[in-house]
Amino acid sequence: MDERKHLIIVTNNFPFEHGEHLLKYEIDYMKSHFDKITLICQSELNQTELYATTDIDVKSYSFRLNRTEKLLSFRFLLDTLFWKEIYTILFIYHKWPSLKILAVIIQSLAIGEKGQQYIKRLIDQNTSFERTVLYSWWTHVVGIAFIRISRKRRDILTITRARAVDLYFERKQIGYLPFRNHIYNRLDKTYCISNDGLNYIRDKIGVTFLSKLTLLRIGSINRHDIKSYVDKSVVFTIVSCSNVIGLKRIEMIIDALGDIDAVLVNWIHFGDGPLFSRIENKARSALGLKSNITYSLKGFVENEELLNFYKDSYVDLFVNVSKYEGVPVSIMEAMSYGIPAIATDVGGVSEIVNENNGFLLPSNLSKETLSRTIHHYALLSKECQFKYRVSARQTWEKEWNADRNFRVLSESLGKY
Repeated sequence: MDERKHLIIVTNNFPFEHGEHLLKYEIDYMKSHFDKITLICQSELNQTELYATTDIDVKSYSFRLNRTEKLLSFRFLLDTLFWKEIYTILFIYHKWPSLKILAVIIQSLAIGEKGQQYIKRLIDQNTSFERTVLYSWWTHVVGIAFIRISRKRRDILTITRARAVDLYFERKQIGYLPFRNHIYNRLDKTYCISNDGLNYIRDKIGVTFLSKLTLLRIGSINRHDIKSYVDKSVVFTIVSCSNVIGLKRIEMIIDALGDIDAVLVNWIHFGDGPLFSRIENKARSALGLKSNITYSLKGFVENEELLNFYKDSYVDLFVNVSKYEGVPVSIMEAMSYGIPAIATDVGGVSEIVNENNGFLLPSNLSKETLSRTIHHYALLSKECQFKYRVSARQTWEKEWNADRNFRVLSESLGKY
């Protein structure tokens, strides 16, 4: 008789908030390999699910600390793991732990304990399963809980993903993410979405158990062919899609378009964020009087609406000028519809954008470089542009097709 298996997934928002829509598709593949799937969503919202999840046990539980728990976290100054992390920071990361970093360490240990108690209760309530897989969809300090729960237990497998904001220290103001060396060395497996991320864990974070690291890309869903016709319109259409925050540098797109005079361009941006009003004002000021430029700032749209736009519209070029990235799902989604990309060479972007399917620009690019690149591509023949489109689709099919990548992940976990 086959052993009964229980998959417990820790998420940030899914299924109550936006930001993790790909998990919906990933779970569809997991269902055939596990007898039960439980989601622990850290969102504090207790509302109707945004993403319908049938046959899934959804728990809403926040690992965040309240004021009392933060005060009590100072007891972890006596924890052995606290001093091991100080050693790691000093002698592996070659940093001096600031007061902010010290506070992050002790509060992370408190979160780990809180998570350990909750997840252990959940496992104890499901004793009919011979195997349990603990899976954190992002690398999170809940990994400390995973490690402590699974200690000396062969019936529990511990897994995490390593993406971008949860991986690269440079993405944080204090230049540090807690217990990454400990988590990546002690969990059973870390699935990295890019070679750049895998190398970062090895070289920057100093993980020694390299067999625990596996390159397993994510991807996007697309069950449509690319548009095979040659676009007949005279307006060159570019799309960007991201949160409107400083590191995404949306203002640079506006500045670059302001320098283009000889081409009719329609720019469409999908995404919202704290700087949206500023971007609106800047676009109105810089582009409002240009007769050759039209633009539309769509704000937030559901992922399905975005993909339907790609399916029904002819988009010439996708633009991403972010300062930091892992491998953007937004580029995967665009390329799945045969849309070439201009993108900055940051994180793992060079693993999806190349000279055949787009243009890889330096991370410190100027508006002039971006403007020249857009202008150059816009003036290429439609036949030449179509070669870029075919290559973009082929890149997606080869590396970033979620149907294949999620199947590989689910089969890998299901074999445990």
